[in-house]
Amino acid sequence: MTPPLTIATYIRTSTHSSEGVAQQIRLTNRFLRTQLGVTSSTIYCDDGYSGVSLERPSLQSLLADVKAGRVDTIVVSAHDRLTRVHTHLLSLQMHFEQARVALLAATPLPRGYLGNVRLAASIANLFDDELPQRN
Repeated sequence: MTPPLTIATYIRTSTHSSEGVAQQIRLTNRFLRTQLGVTSSTIYCDDGYSGVSLERPSLQSLLADVKAGRVDTIVVSAHDRLTRVHTHLLSLQMHFEQARVALLAATPLPRGYLGNVRLAASIANLFDDELPQRN
């Protein structure tokens, strides 16, 4: 028998913002329900932390749980919530891949999108519709 997936949701805001946290939780919960068919996850939240540094308490707890094999899947509202530094994101993705942990974003960027990450994550219809493909 295969054990159930252990899903972690990672939330980060750069300034203390209960509304920003709540918005990310609503978005990731909807993604969990509609895309993965689950209704709960363990939430790791760094409220008021810059995305430039990886030295954040909840991120470090999440990484420790990944290393210990306690997490199978990580869901973020958008990749920039995990980190704002592209090389950090690549490093984290490699780390998760080696640990056989899936990293899923509720608002992935369109294929070929090279613009502002924040703009893409703020498009209102991302809850229910696919992102428009850029030609």
